Amino acid sequence: MVRIRSTIELLAAVLLLLTLPYEAQAQDRWRFDFENGAAISGYNDVRIPGDTGTAFSFTDDLTSDTAYFWRVRGDLRMARNHVLSALIAPLRVDAAGAFDHPVSFAGTTFAPGVPVKGLYVFNSYRLTYRWEPVQNEQWRFGVGLTAKIRDAVTRLEALAVGSRIYGVPVNL
Repeated sequence: MVRIRSTIELLAAVLLLLTLPYEAQAQDRWRFDFENGAAISGYNDVRIPGDTGTAFSFTDDLTSDTAYFWRVRGDLRMARNHVLSALIAPLRVDAAGAFDHPVSFAGTTFAPGVPVKGLYVFNSYRLTYRWEPVQNEQWRFGVGLTAKIRDAVTRLEALAVGSRIYGVPVNL
């Protein structure tokens, strides 16, 4: 109940800030950035649980696909010194292969030589409020708060060999 109330209070505060009068050119009020490219998994070592699982690499023990990534950020200048910003940055890396030794991962042991699929997800979402008390031709200085949500998953799944399946999907 407290979480719902806090969320409602935050939304009410944002809506209140959006209603503040601000006379700016349209190009000054909104700003959007878009990035994209290739994400190559160069160092992605995993051990779950961290004290008893078997360490393995998404790049050395399995073959990781080059992943396409994108991120978008939007800024809304609500008043001369007040900016609300949101960022969405999803990332997904798929891997496949077979281990040459037994791998214990999240309570499941994957046998050597059995084909496995791996999944690494690290999605990031941020909402930022920034107050910019100093703005001139040379400087812009601001302070603010950011709320960040991470959606992270590391999963291994053994593929069927004959009529037997080794390992099970694991979401963390």
